[in-house]
Amino acid sequence: MPTYRSKVDPWIGLLLIALPVLCLVVALVLQASGDPGEALIGWLTLAGIVVLYVALVWPIEYTLEPEALVIRFGLVRSRLPYDSVRAVEPSRGLLAAQALSMDRLAIRTEGKLPTLISPQDRDRFLDDLAVHTPHLVRAGDGLRPR
Repeated sequence: MPTYRSKVDPWIGLLLIALPVLCLVVALVLQASGDPGEALIGWLTLAGIVVLYVALVWPIEYTLEPEALVIRFGLVRSRLPYDSVRAVEPSRGLLAAQALSMDRLAIRTEGKLPTLISPQDRDRFLDDLAVHTPHLVRAGDGLRPR
């Protein structure tokens, strides 16, 4: 089963690294100030960010299983059955997504908002997805109905 990791935009990667580093620095400064209450707040904030990253951010990957596309973001997994996919098209929207890049694919399913993903190797992902969705055909940077 092919698995694709999310593409990571440099600015998003920098933000994801900078936030816990900043919290660590603040926690250390607060600890050095001698007030245990303030230091505890700094350490709890850092712990909260780490928990959030593990729960929702890392890793983000997309696995083409025999019956469905499985999207993993942190501890969460969602399944998109291939027969529910109506189209796949490029997207650069600002909606929240299971992606670490703005260079995204919008997977359209009937009656739902599009699922936004950003596989590192977009072309290979689309080729592999096309094999699992015979009702769709590759069209440029996406898949459309036959």
